Amino acid sequence: MAVSVLRTVKRRQLADAAALLVAAGLVEDQDDALVELTAYHAADPRMIVVVEENGSVIGVGVGSFDGYRGMLRRVAVTERWRSLGLGS
Repeated sequence: MAVSVLRTVKRRQLADAAALLVAAGLVEDQDDALVELTAYHAADPRMIVVVEENGSVIGVGVGSFDGYRGMLRRVAVTERWRSLGLGS
């Protein structure tokens, strides 16, 4: 099982990342999550990172930077991969 750790999300992966945020209970509506991620991606694509396993998104991290401080806004990992250190 090859895992690619923390690389910048590709635009085509935003829907998968949104679905993961919903599955993790961090966002209620997948459409809202996709709108939020699309806005973050448009502002600075480096603020969304993913962990992949065989091309599937198994983890997502969303951050922001206001010019002075950085914030980690959301971290989600698929249930199968939790407690393995991917989100830490």
